[in-house]
Amino acid sequence: MRVGLFQFHPVLGDIDKNCSLIIQGIKQFHGDLLVLPELAFSGYALKNRDAVNAVAEAPHQSRALSCLQSLCQEKNCHIVAGFAEQNGEKTFNSSALVGPNGVVSIYRKIHLFGFEQELFSPGDGPPIVTNLGHTRVGMMICFDWMFPEVARTLALDGADIIAHPANLVMPWCPQAMVTRCLENHVYSITANRVGKESRSSQELHFIGQSRIISPAGEVLGQGHDSASQLLEVDIDVMEARNKTLASGNDLFSERQPQLYSSKLHHQGNMS
Repeated sequence: MRVGLFQFHPVLGDIDKNCSLIIQGIKQFHGDLLVLPELAFSGYALKNRDAVNAVAEAPHQSRALSCLQSLCQEKNCHIVAGFAEQNGEKTFNSSALVGPNGVVSIYRKIHLFGFEQELFSPGDGPPIVTNLGHTRVGMMICFDWMFPEVARTLALDGADIIAHPANLVMPWCPQAMVTRCLENHVYSITANRVGKESRSSQELHFIGQSRIISPAGEVLGQGHDSASQLLEVDIDVMEARNKTLASGNDLFSERQPQLYSSKLHHQGNMS
């Protein structure tokens, strides 16, 4: 299959403008699965809860997700994108997997980074894997990369590809995702954003460097550190199904979770 990502500079607080930027930016995309950044339709440095509420949308009445559905219909593809989700009195930093028939699944970010904790509720459910024909796609969002349990959970649940919308400001994630792919033998698509935003006296500089990584840890495509960019590569999802190393060891069948949990419990008691 052919997969891709689009990194760009969203306009803070302007859903319609960001829809236009995405429509123009992915005009040349001809693949099966595309990943967009975290909070792709709202921008990131939202000032307070009121600013979040102004851009948060319920999935069934979302301009952002309707825009994605139209693009999926036009291109006969699926798109994963980050958006601010309204759910009753709560707002979540979420990602949606959208196809020609609408929203397929939604994941709510579990691990909120920095001031996100002032703006959003943490995700209230586990990361999930969705079957798209012959491909299984899992989602995580940005700072989830720091917690290896998220990628491992998705891999154990059968993910071939981890779709990873992001707004990265620290330099470590692009390299860490190589390890996540190696230790789980999966593909990952980290779609970061570029540009700068300010919140209070803090200036945020987003590092770009979006990456598509193979189960062998190869960087199949990497974005620029400051420019908007569309990347596409061909992948063989069956590569992610083979968990056997050249030595004959199996990544999953040789796990010993009963020992890992004992050690974690013991360390917790010591602390």
